Amino acid sequence: MSVCSPWDSVTEAHLAAALAIDKGNEAALVSWSFRASPEPFKHQRIAEVKYALEGQEGDVTYSVKCVGRGAGADECHALLFEKEYGFYEELAPAINTLLQETGQRSLRIPRCFTHARTETYEVMVLEDLSTRGFRAADRSFGLDLAHVLLAVQEIARLHAASFLLQSRSADKPLAQTYPFVGKEWTKVYKRGGESYEDILTKHMDLAVAIVEEMPKRGKQLTWLKESRPKVWEMFLEQLVPKKPFEVLCLGDGWSTNILFRYDSLDMPIEAIFMDMQQVRIASPATDMQSLIAPHLTSLTRTQENDSLQIAYHDTFRRVMEAGGGEVPFSTVSLSSEYRAKSLCGFLSALMYIPLAVQKDGGSLHPLSEEAGALTKDKEQVLEALKKDRDLIQRLLSLLDEGEKHGMLHPPSDC
Repeated sequence: MSVCSPWDSVTEAHLAAALAIDKGNEAALVSWSFRASPEPFKHQRIAEVKYALEGQEGDVTYSVKCVGRGAGADECHALLFEKEYGFYEELAPAINTLLQETGQRSLRIPRCFTHARTETYEVMVLEDLSTRGFRAADRSFGLDLAHVLLAVQEIARLHAASFLLQSRSADKPLAQTYPFVGKEWTKVYKRGGESYEDILTKHMDLAVAIVEEMPKRGKQLTWLKESRPKVWEMFLEQLVPKKPFEVLCLGDGWSTNILFRYDSLDMPIEAIFMDMQQVRIASPATDMQSLIAPHLTSLTRTQENDSLQIAYHDTFRRVMEAGGGEVPFSTVSLSSEYRAKSLCGFLSALMYIPLAVQKDGGSLHPLSEEAGALTKDKEQVLEALKKDRDLIQRLLSLLDEGEKHGMLHPPSDC
C-alpha cells in the first residue's frame, strides 16, 4: 500500500468549502491547481486558488492533506488523520477557549478550514503557513538554541493548557473525552510487512554498527545489543504517563514539523507546529527529549539543558497561574523526569539523525512508503555519517549522557 494519497479525490468542492470559511460565503472559486509540497510526506500538497470577491480577483494558497480509506488502505495513516482532525476540530477549540477566558493567546497552530471523509478517501484543507512568513529550518543542520528555545516554550504552553483543561474535568480523563488521543499510532503501523517494532529494531542495528567502529565504548555496545530485542517494549514503557507528569503531548518533535517566523535580521521570533498527527497523553519530558536530543549539538545541549528546562517550567507556570492553577511539579522533579526519559530522546535522535544525511528527502523515516528502506540504505547512511562527525558525536553524546543518568542499565525482561 503506497503512502501517496488519491489526489484525484480532491475536488473543487473541497477547495470551495475552505474558501467560503476563509474568505466568506460570497467568495467564488474561479480556478485551482496543485503544486508539490516540499515536505517529505507525500500526503500533503499546496493548492493554488484563484477566487472572485466583490468584483475583485484574488489568490490564496492552502495546504491539503489526503489519504485513502476502506479496504486495503493504510490503518496507520487513517489513525494519524483521525488524531490530527480530532485535535483541530475538538481539542484545540476547547484549549483555546480556556486560554482566552484566562486572558492568554491561543495556541500557535494552523487553521483547519474544512474536512471531508468518505468510504474511500479523507481530505483536510489547512492554512498555508508560509503566507504568514513561517518557514522550515534546514534539518540537515539541526536547530540552534534560539530555535529550540522558542519550540520548547510553545510546547510548554500546550502542555500547561491541557493540564488546566484536564483539571476542569477531573472526573473524566482527556483520553475519554477525546478518545483519539488515547490511540497509539505506532501500535497499528504496518508497511510492507514491517511493524514499528521492526523499524525500531533496524535503527538499533544502525546504532550498533556506528558504535562498533568507536573505541572504548564496550559498555554502550553491550547495552545496545542487549536492548535491541526489547526496544519496542522499552519504547512503549517510556510513553506510559504517570502523575503529575501527564499532559497532552505533540508526540513528534521532528524539526520538519516546526515552522519559524523571522525578524529583519533573520532571527527566529515565533515557532508554530504544523503536524498534529501524533498527539498522545504522555510525560512532557517525552516531547522535550524528542525535540532537544536530535536537534541540538552535544555541546549546546550539555551547556544549555538546564536553561531550557527552566524556560519550559517558567512558561508552564505562567499559563497555569493565569488559569488559576499551580504547577504540579518543580524544576528539580522535572529535571529528574527528563533524565528518566533519556531513552525517548536517544531513540528520537536515532530515528531522525539518518534523515539529516539524506539530501534526497530522507527515505529512512519510519513512514517511508518503501518497506525495507533502512536495510537497503544502511551502508549509505553509515558512509555519510563518517563524513559528518557532528552527527556522530551528537548520537554518541546521548549515549554518554544516558550512561551517566542510568539509561544503560541492563534491560529488564518484558
